[in-house]
Amino acid sequence: MLQPGGTCVTFGVSDSSTATVESREFFGTGGARLYGLTLFHELMSVERASIGLGLLAELIAAGKLKPQIAVEASWSEIGTIARRLIDREFTGKAVLHIE
Repeated sequence: MLQPGGTCVTFGVSDSSTATVESREFFGTGGARLYGLTLFHELMSVERASIGLGLLAELIAAGKLKPQIAVEASWSEIGTIARRLIDREFTGKAVLHIE
């Protein structure tokens, strides 16, 4: 399941609030860790959001990162786009333009 000393990171609970872990395999690995990633905690304790966003923007500008943009719409459509995102009607990112 994991390499010895490995970390299993769980992020997001929009699909279900529970998860099943094979505890014998997980703990039998030795030194395995389960880490609950919470975005707001990471932004407060690890690094400011502007640092990560700046890095992502540089990678996109250099052509090294190609985001999967599925939807582009006006900011005025945020309610509709958010509902579609929650309902998993599309895969990829939604970009909202501010006029």
